[in-house]
Amino acid sequence: MQAAPDGSEHLVVVIRYLIWVGDEAAHEAAERVLHSVVDAQRSDVRENLTS
Repeated sequence: MQAAPDGSEHLVVVIRYLIWVGDEAAHEAAERVLHSVVDAQRSDVRENLTS
């Protein structure tokens, strides 16, 4: 994945694919990726609020 204007749309497609065809390990990996993205977005919001 890369940071791009449509990056979140691509992430949704990848996550849906992993949930649809993946095993438990793929589901856990997808969950970690989602948590990472959400945590990064929260950090960005906090940074923007304090600037």
